[in-house]
Amino acid sequence: MKTSVNNRRRGFTLIEMVGVLAVIAILAALLIPKIFAAINESRLNNAVTSYNSVKSAAMMYFGKYGVFGSVGGTPYAVSAGTPAATNWDATVLLPEGLVEKPFLTKVGTNNFVEVIGCQNAGFTVTGIDDGSFALAGGTTNTAGSGSCVVEAVFQGVASDDALQLAQRIDGPNAIFANGTGTNSTTHLSGRVKYDFAGANMGNVYVYIAHK
Repeated sequence: MKTSVNNRRRGFTLIEMVGVLAVIAILAALLIPKIFAAINESRLNNAVTSYNSVKSAAMMYFGKYGVFGSVGGTPYAVSAGTPAATNWDATVLLPEGLVEKPFLTKVGTNNFVEVIGCQNAGFTVTGIDDGSFALAGGTTNTAGSGSCVVEAVFQGVASDDALQLAQRIDGPNAIFANGTGTNSTTHLSGRVKYDFAGANMGNVYVYIAHK
């Protein structure tokens, strides 16, 4: 009887331990990719939500003043393709009480909102920060001829994240430079623009509004 009790108290055998560890390893292999995918999905959804919040704030500002200008509604002196105001979220929308905090997301290394001089209607969109957006697809600027464009800027964005942002904001069938909707290197049609020129990271510009 004593021998039997002592045997039961010795715990797991080596084979049992190996079996338990094998099960844990299998579960980890199945769950860890899903966990990372969920985290990545959360980052991207947060970025789109933050973008939509800034867009709503910009519309409230325009509804109040009829322009996209400085604090109090003073219009900017703008020149096509030249930023009239950087950090517009922190320097204007925040003091106006239209946002609770500056534009910030978990995508990229830095985020801000700028007001840039708008190009003429019909201008060929070839750059990412030139005050033009081919909102209807193609390469022709349809964000003019106004005085300025408000855009969200994502700096230091990985190419895969840029692709995901484009597909969330412009839609899953967004028109990309290569015409397939799967290009993570260049996107100059729609509300999202980027051109990484073969690099793994770059800046992304997202249309908010124009006037």
